[in-house]
Amino acid sequence: MKKIAAMMLALIMVLSMASVAMAGETTQSYIKGTETAWDATKATSFTFDKKITADGADAEIPAQSVTFEQVGTTAKTFEKLNDAGKEVVSVGDDITGAPSLTLSAASFIKGQTDASAVTVTTSGAFPQTGVYTYFFKEIDGNIAGEVYTYDGDATTQPDEKYFAVKITVVNNPEAATDDTAPKLIIGGVAIREAKKEDTSYSIDYSAEKLGEIENTYEAGSLKVSKTVTGNLGDKSKKWNFTVVFTAGTTGAAQDDVKSEIKFTGSATDVAATGATVGTGVITPAEAGWKTATVTFKLTDSQDITFSNIPAGVTYTVMESEAGMDGYTTTVTASDTIETESTSGKDAVATAAQVSGTISGKTDKDTADYTNDKNIPVDTGVSVTVVPYIMILAVAMMGAAMMITRRRKEEV
Repeated sequence: MKKIAAMMLALIMVLSMASVAMAGETTQSYIKGTETAWDATKATSFTFDKKITADGADAEIPAQSVTFEQVGTTAKTFEKLNDAGKEVVSVGDDITGAPSLTLSAASFIKGQTDASAVTVTTSGAFPQTGVYTYFFKEIDGNIAGEVYTYDGDATTQPDEKYFAVKITVVNNPEAATDDTAPKLIIGGVAIREAKKEDTSYSIDYSAEKLGEIENTYEAGSLKVSKTVTGNLGDKSKKWNFTVVFTAGTTGAAQDDVKSEIKFTGSATDVAATGATVGTGVITPAEAGWKTATVTFKLTDSQDITFSNIPAGVTYTVMESEAGMDGYTTTVTASDTIETESTSGKDAVATAAQVSGTISGKTDKDTADYTNDKNIPVDTGVSVTVVPYIMILAVAMMGAAMMITRRRKEEV
């Protein structure tokens, strides 16, 4: 009976364990046939999810690889929490001989919407039972538009955010009756938020357990339009425009724009330096760009809209012929307007400029250019058509009378 009771107890422990993937706290007892995965006396690997969410109309994440770095030392043999389970009240000593930990990169293709797996691998055996906690952080990839896992404002001076992999190693209940079973098994794995104080790290038990680590990619748009007015306005003329895009900064480092900026509308002769122009898309090189210059032409009632511009990117819009050849140029824009030249024949082509910053997912910036050319119509000579109509009527009456008289004479 004792043997049966022991076997039933072991079975209950096995069935009470959760799945392998780390969606919050996960536990899995040693099960015969899965020794490689959960044998604590061997190298072990498991995964958690990394996700990047695109936020904004037409936002599409760029292809990238997200990497992680271990920080600090291996954690303590045990942690005792208060009654609320939210604060550590005592800890054990550092564990000697603990295996090291490596975290793989998470790879994403352009436009990916689902999560990618990060593989966590231990280097070897765990020497004893206990709670093994490894601290790590995400490496900032300086990709424009991406909000990384930070406590602070990621566009200024961010405070790094830390995480912990918590591995609980326990005695294997099956080892008492099965000589081939490992003595130690991994009884639970969890990902939790962590915090740093001076040079030490600890789990932040005030935060919820993590099912995944998520970044956000934010993008906005810019629309440039053209209107020609006035009695001498040339509605067929092609006006030359230039937009200079510049990547923003995260902390002290300038970002790299790796996103494909899309464009729609009726503009012609679209070209770029610093990137490659395709059909409706401006594609960066693999390393991205920090500055890209786009040129195009607009006639009356035409426009061009650039979308998927990463948040933090600044822009300057310039019209080359603004204020030239008798035209008066006015601009209505959603951001700062710098009008260097607005009117005058053969004026210096310094152009009316519009500058701004793409702030995020709801940002739909605009720059509407109007060129107006009017002259007063010189008058003084009557241009009414009434006298000419009267002369024509008299001439027609005279011709009719002559034809009638000839017919009478012939008779």
